Amino acid sequence: MNNANLSSRFPPIHSQRGLLSCVAIAFCDAVWWEVERGRVPGVQTGFRPSVQFVYYNARKLNGEQNSNAPVTPSTAMEAINQWGVCDVQWWPNETRLYRERPSDEAYEQAVKFEDWRFEVVPQTLDGIRGCLQSETPFFFCIRFCRSNSWSFEGGKISKTGVLTLPESGETPTRNHAMLAVGLDEEHLLVQARNSYGPEWGAEGHVFIPLDYLLHPELGYALWKLAPPRRR
Repeated sequence: MNNANLSSRFPPIHSQRGLLSCVAIAFCDAVWWEVERGRVPGVQTGFRPSVQFVYYNARKLNGEQNSNAPVTPSTAMEAINQWGVCDVQWWPNETRLYRERPSDEAYEQAVKFEDWRFEVVPQTLDGIRGCLQSETPFFFCIRFCRSNSWSFEGGKISKTGVLTLPESGETPTRNHAMLAVGLDEEHLLVQARNSYGPEWGAEGHVFIPLDYLLHPELGYALWKLAPPRRR
């Protein structure tokens, strides 16, 4: 890809495995990146954020810890600021654990921060280019419509990893969160880490038409993590 491509520097793609945990996965990927860049005070490289820890605590804030429920980016951020993030050695990323409260040890070992926050990435080509060229992946959400939702799940898009624009006039049916890690300006595509495992799409990645992400009704919540302070 031209211009920017951070994908090869990340660990293998996570899989939701039937959970509605895409926000927590994208969030943990972004936290991992910040740690690896040395931008998180007091946390050594090699830290592996627990998706299940973040997902449980975000649902807990909504009173939905016993449900397989989606969470918003702002709720995930609030959960991290309140309870921190533990390494997977203290609370593994296993689907069977999603309804279980993380262990006391997981909470004790969680790295606590102050002021984790999002900074807005301008929803423009310049905004996306500037963010990725500065080696900062960014979080975003997109809306699917009927014409591309099924294909994303198990049809052509799931095989090629190339997202297609919905048909004109369609109404969005659902949302999905991912982490952008690359930009190909020649073909006007944004590369993102999906959360369906490495066998999905292009080794777990999806290529999204720039027009899709820049469309105000299809792409939204383009945010990057701002460095926190360690508590």
